Amino acid sequence: MQTLYLKEYNLENKQSFIEKIAFLYKRLFCVFDIKEIENMVICSVPIDNYENIKYLKRVSKKICKKFFKIKQKIEKNVISIPRRKNEYIVNKVLLSNKLKETDALTDELKKYKIDILNGKWLFKYLIIDILDYISNVQNISLETKNIAILINDNCKINMNYIILIAKRAKRLSIVTKNISKFRFIEEKLYNDYGIAIEISNNRRKSLANTDLIINIDFDQETINKYRIKNEVIVIDTNEKNDINFKTYKGVIINDFEIEYKKISYFEENNLCKYFDKKLLYESYIYRKDNLYNILNQLEQDKVKITKLLGNYNNKIITKTLDKIEKLS
Repeated sequence: MQTLYLKEYNLENKQSFIEKIAFLYKRLFCVFDIKEIENMVICSVPIDNYENIKYLKRVSKKICKKFFKIKQKIEKNVISIPRRKNEYIVNKVLLSNKLKETDALTDELKKYKIDILNGKWLFKYLIIDILDYISNVQNISLETKNIAILINDNCKINMNYIILIAKRAKRLSIVTKNISKFRFIEEKLYNDYGIAIEISNNRRKSLANTDLIINIDFDQETINKYRIKNEVIVIDTNEKNDINFKTYKGVIINDFEIEYKKISYFEENNLCKYFDKKLLYESYIYRKDNLYNILNQLEQDKVKITKLLGNYNNKIITKTLDKIEKLS
């Protein structure tokens, strides 16, 4: 399977008359430059005016027609079917910093069941690193913190993460509507490691003595039903939406920045100029695999959290959360 990298043309280098004419031709007839490298398809789109909605819609439709096809069911639900044309078999898309702000393109792509990478997949695998980052900033050991996980899905990766966090925290609480599904991990932690955890769904008391909350899959409506202290730090890894509590005025971490070792084909194709660094890495590591293999690769690639971003007091934080100890 391939990743489709969609970016705009580099107009800075089109100085000669011939290059300008070539770009105008490509723009007029909506011609793409396509380069295929291993499991990458790099597509340069001829856009120079992001306010021309009509043209943006035309480009978006042509992109989808080029790489995908759709099938209309009787009940009129649109599903996507990868299309083998020019040997393109795309299962995920990465948009450049400029193109991901283009509503016409994102709206068209949403008609297809193709993953548009946004960093949330990688975010979940960095939970332990994020906890360590917060602990280092606050100069407070993670082993002294009470941590709660908001979770309903008991998939294998989530269960393994519960084990890893339980080993590090002073106390771990599981808040879920599916209490019976997590009894197995409760017994395993106690029998194998002597660690006792709490599983509950009490909206008033479950989060009463919590220092850190990790939201795995609770949505906005559900999470607002729980009583949460303002001094609690919330790490929101939910891929579907960014939470925003009605009364909570503390820190909600929902984004990050990272550093990692150089990846040759990113450098060789100058992709770092067009794409967000963390999204490039997510496209590189994205796959179905067990948790420990992914964590091992993160270690091998020397992935390091450099910034945590999010909301504080319902305001967007655009700088490093290096004052968490003062905010919490």
